[in-house]
Amino acid sequence: MEREVQDKLGLVRKMLARLGYDGVFVESPLNLAWLTAGRFFVNITAPLAGTVIWIGSDESVLIANNIEASRLWLEEGIAGACNRILSYPWYEESRMRELKQSCAEGWRTATDGTLSEEFQKLRLVLNASEEARFASLGQMAAQALESVCQVFEPGETEFRVAGRLSKACQERGLEPVLCLVGADARALAYRHPLPTANPVERYAVIALGARKWGLVASLTRAVHFGPLPGELRERQEAVVEVDAVMISASRPGTRLNRVLRSGAEAYARLGYPGEWTAHHQGGVAGYQSREIKATPESTFVLAVDQALAWNPSIRGTKSEDTILLGANGPRMLTRTELFPEVVVTVGDERIARPLILER
Repeated sequence: MEREVQDKLGLVRKMLARLGYDGVFVESPLNLAWLTAGRFFVNITAPLAGTVIWIGSDESVLIANNIEASRLWLEEGIAGACNRILSYPWYEESRMRELKQSCAEGWRTATDGTLSEEFQKLRLVLNASEEARFASLGQMAAQALESVCQVFEPGETEFRVAGRLSKACQERGLEPVLCLVGADARALAYRHPLPTANPVERYAVIALGARKWGLVASLTRAVHFGPLPGELRERQEAVVEVDAVMISASRPGTRLNRVLRSGAEAYARLGYPGEWTAHHQGGVAGYQSREIKATPESTFVLAVDQALAWNPSIRGTKSEDTILLGANGPRMLTRTELFPEVVVTVGDERIARPLILER
């Protein structure tokens, strides 16, 4: 991991030199996690870490209060990223500003906030170690969600199903950053069904965003108790075909809006024109569930070693997994082969997509 961190520090320094800066303060939990694969939060909702890494031309320095400094150094990869620590008492917040000034004095300095687009470019292309971690995360996330799909029972509330999923994630060392559970009528009414006290009667759609090492894997699965109604079956078969078309269209050198257009055309061909407008269809993944969402105006060009997560939906159904874009095509990261699925043929490709589990 230390070699990887040093390589990333090199990428940051090269970026700074190109832009005419001598150093940068990195304080977003997103970019700190990219740098070290560590956890730079206590309150998961905080937009800033309350911790800063100064990256200069010849050293990198951790600036943190006395509560966090030792944990970050020993457990979150800082020892391999920084030459030294500047620590201050938690009750003297003004000291943070003074310590930052001591690092940056006399230097042309930026922040990762002002350079957010440049840092995003660095995050989007994954190295071999990140890809291995993402593959491991994808399997753990899929196992967590699919295990819950096998055991929850009718009568349980959406809250309880979400609690089962959170437990399954935490037991695997995952942070459930998104947990959606829509049962019966709510699954049909809402594309983002935050869990409620509504009990599951016959049907539930469950979506998970799971984070580990800063990376986020996304997937959706659905369960029906008893024989699946014909209309619901038809919608799921259609939505997985749309998903397969979009996965097949995801190739290095292809623009995001072209992939979106292929999905919109598939919706129309299958009898659901305009359905793509009811919910975003996904996009580039990585250190956020979606680093860049696909829109009709998205001219972002896909490249090898980027992660994607498409999530087409037709009322009450959705198809979603996280994939890695390789030179020879997409690799599914969140497929276990233990959930019912169908193989969709798109041109010369055969792409496995999840069906609804009937219990």
